[in-house]
Amino acid sequence: MKNTNYEPLVFEGSKCTLKRSIEKNIIGIFESYCYNEIDLPISGTDNLSIRDDLKTLVAKQLSTTLKDCVLPERLYCGGNVYKNCSYMGCDCGEISLLGIELAGEAGPKADAEVISIMINSLLGIGMTEFTICLSNAGFIGGIAKDLSLNVLELKSLISENNTQKLENYLGKNNIGADYKKLILSIPTLFGDLNIYDEINMDILGEESKNALSNIKRIYKLLCEYDMEKYISVDLGIADFEEYYTGMIFKGTVNKTEDFAVCAGGRCNSLAKDFGRNIPLVGGYLEISKITELIYSDSDTDSKLIPLAVVASDIPKLAYKVSFGLRAQGLKVEDYVSGASMIDAIEYGEEKGITIVIWVNEETAIMRNLKTGEMSETSLDKLLNN
Repeated sequence: MKNTNYEPLVFEGSKCTLKRSIEKNIIGIFESYCYNEIDLPISGTDNLSIRDDLKTLVAKQLSTTLKDCVLPERLYCGGNVYKNCSYMGCDCGEISLLGIELAGEAGPKADAEVISIMINSLLGIGMTEFTICLSNAGFIGGIAKDLSLNVLELKSLISENNTQKLENYLGKNNIGADYKKLILSIPTLFGDLNIYDEINMDILGEESKNALSNIKRIYKLLCEYDMEKYISVDLGIADFEEYYTGMIFKGTVNKTEDFAVCAGGRCNSLAKDFGRNIPLVGGYLEISKITELIYSDSDTDSKLIPLAVVASDIPKLAYKVSFGLRAQGLKVEDYVSGASMIDAIEYGEEKGITIVIWVNEETAIMRNLKTGEMSETSLDKLLNN
């Protein structure tokens, strides 16, 4: 996919280190559930080519490279993708995803497994204030079919939460009073299963009724898993990926609900497009946004800044000292940019480093940049020899 205005997603320094740590923790959780990694190909041939959808690539691999795998198959994958439209509440551009796909099982237990893994992944990286909202593509999709409305147009209007605009659309299409009342209420239908009492079931078609039944079964399973605290039903969730055929979900952080930290759903016909008719359900965590959230709420920078920088005009001694300090578990940087202690001090002040160590033949001069204190000690004592 080409985009002449493409701007790559870049993490550097302590933020990159944090991102890798988050990914490592989440992968550990995936593997504890017996999910195996799959390496996905990158589409295109030039430098601006980038994957735009991991789920479709997994479905393709299940129908080609993995066509003989024993089902159910549990896979995890990650990578940067580019979205030309709003996805997971993010602006257009590149995002970093890490997620799972469970192939070969069509029941609510498989759906609940995927959602429970998303919940445990967020908890595993220290996030506790979030909500996974559940819905089913067949609810709004069934209503649209019953009323001969364009499903994507209806979903878009519902997601905008603009009552007047939605009401005008329904009036233009001569929608009856009962259905009009129901559709206008959809953006407010969120919470626990008690919201079902607000729905006029008598007017719904089979697809919408089955969708509601499916949501209820998944919700009850997750409650049995002691995850009720982290889940909610939200019938106003709009899925704009046309391949979703069943359960859909979106996870948001409670303090900032304008974008999703995870999302996914069931796509029972996606692999069929590549020649293998198997059900598929999965979920993906938005690692780039999660990293930004955790980074902004932590003192990650202070944890990752070197404690000390070691400098000397005798490279062999400088290396020996920095190596010895790292062996003690300290975070130490070698100074390679200048030839004097003054240069090293100026560098340390710019980087926010605490201590500058200047190494001589038998001693080390240490300057604490936070307090201004200066001291001198033998190399043996410094290295605990």
